[in-house]
Amino acid sequence: MTGRPPPPPSLVDRVRGLVHRACVVYGGGPAMPELQAAAARLDEPLRVAIAGRLKSGKSTLLNALVGQELAATDAGECTRVVTWYRDGHTYRILAHPHNGPPRPVTPGPTGAARDLGGLRPEDVDRLVVDWPSAALRSMTLIDTPGLDSLSSEPVRLAELGLLKAETENGGRRRRTFHLTETGRDELREWLAEPTPEHFQMRDIAELKLFFNEVGEPDDVVRLAREQVQAHRERIAVYEDMQKRYDEIDAVARRMVTLRLGLEMEHAALRFWSSLLEPGLDARPRVRSARSPRRSGVGREGDDEHHEGRRRGPR
Repeated sequence: MTGRPPPPPSLVDRVRGLVHRACVVYGGGPAMPELQAAAARLDEPLRVAIAGRLKSGKSTLLNALVGQELAATDAGECTRVVTWYRDGHTYRILAHPHNGPPRPVTPGPTGAARDLGGLRPEDVDRLVVDWPSAALRSMTLIDTPGLDSLSSEPVRLAELGLLKAETENGGRRRRTFHLTETGRDELREWLAEPTPEHFQMRDIAELKLFFNEVGEPDDVVRLAREQVQAHRERIAVYEDMQKRYDEIDAVARRMVTLRLGLEMEHAALRFWSSLLEPGLDARPRVRSARSPRRSGVGREGDDEHHEGRRRGPR
């Protein structure tokens, strides 16, 4: 009586054997580094890339697979870069530029990269996030930019004659878009149009705060601490940008928007810090608009403005 025949080798085992034989044949040759990399790749977890249109839920799916909110779901600069999430002994984020060695990136409150540490998205090949996770031991997840996030709109504008595209002859054949005279005229017309729309803000922390009565009192305190740290980090980034670019004539007029961003960040920092004041009820209440000193509103000239309203015209 004979036993059952052994199961056939798996596809991975067969490929591993093929690579091993190739290493023996080509040992020491110019192809050896690539063969060694292929052999090492076979022992790594399965790579799963998540692709789709912009705002289609790719990062949300990745977070669900990992079991925690790790990938950023907002439309920041980091979502424009391919990001690898893999299991690691400690938490670390590295940005891999097209040119130069990898450099560490500061994480945000959820663990995702907050920014690219001064690098432009187009200069970064990928972000690699190491995170201790049982879910990532069997697979490496790769979050990709939205398929329409960077390419379709400039192409459409070029087809309309508003932009002119230039493509590199070699290398990665990157395209650079420039305004045409027609495009510049359209831009000037758009800038002159009235803008009655109210300011819009998409802030997950504010949404969580709105539903604070559903959670625990400590949730608000923890959320406030996270936001204080996040806004302090963002203020530091903006202030560094001011130091680097404020004196450059080519961008000096554009820096006014950075001033607005700083004002908003300082306002948010004051608000979240106020929720951590000793003795404050864990259920935050809206302060009266008549208390400008505590809210940070109206410190320069507002008292005179209100006094003028009470007196009326002279």
